[in-house]
Amino acid sequence: MKKILANLEGEEYIEIIEKLLDLCSVREKRISSLESNLAAVESQLIEKDITKNKKKSTPKKIHASPDPMKSIIIAEDCEIVQHMLQKILTRHGINILGVADNGLDAVELFKRHRPGLTLMDLYMPIMDGIEATKRILDHDSDAKVLILTADNEKGTVVKALQAGASEYITKPVDARTLLRVIKYYLHKPEEAVHNRSTEFIV
Repeated sequence: MKKILANLEGEEYIEIIEKLLDLCSVREKRISSLESNLAAVESQLIEKDITKNKKKSTPKKIHASPDPMKSIIIAEDCEIVQHMLQKILTRHGINILGVADNGLDAVELFKRHRPGLTLMDLYMPIMDGIEATKRILDHDSDAKVLILTADNEKGTVVKALQAGASEYITKPVDARTLLRVIKYYLHKPEEAVHNRSTEFIV
């Protein structure tokens, strides 16, 4: 799959990327119901069991940035989506400090790098995106978290925004729209971010 994607360019590449994102969103919707039921149990067990019964994965570092506030981290457990996001974002000059497979690693990456934006999936193992967002905002109240998920339920949107998320975008999303939102947060002055409208929330 990676070799095929590497040979695609321009509009053809973007079209294939969006189709694959659509497929991943279908997968995510199918498991979101079960995972949401497990999330409460997982969050109760995580502090007690993570060091005892689980081997914690090492966050995958991409590369260091001379300016972390102009860079992002990605929290996404689907490897296809991870690869596509990295390909799209790096092609457009967006620096990626690291990729996490679960919410706990995302929190650790944030604490280590203090990026300008965290791109967060909701349904991940070990710790879900809402709990990870809460912990990131507890660590830094000025942190910016962009939720990218297939779950468009109103209740989930409300929970994510109450946790401190700056944006909530549902998959599949047009690549240009995603780039526009990410660049907005990375390059706009702080007061503009706080006073912006919700025009990008879909």
